[in-house]
Amino acid sequence: MTKLYRSSTGKVIAEFDEMPSLLFVSNDGHGVFDDTFIDGEWQRKQRSITVHSEVGKATTYEQECYVLDIEEDEGQPVFDTDKFTYTD
Repeated sequence: MTKLYRSSTGKVIAEFDEMPSLLFVSNDGHGVFDDTFIDGEWQRKQRSITVHSEVGKATTYEQECYVLDIEEDEGQPVFDTDKFTYTD
């Protein structure tokens, strides 16, 4: 069972009996502050995700990620944004 509620401190809490395989949270609806978790791990390299869900069929998704090569340039990270696509 999944519960979504606001705590006494005002925080929104999502509570699950089991770890979700895929959890997508959009904070602003514009893709700027979206978070995706796969098997409980935050996907920091994610560029996009497409979820296919239909009654009576297994839910699948396609994920496009950045290949990150983090370097320092005057104290700021520089990212190599060559991308690859894979399907889980």
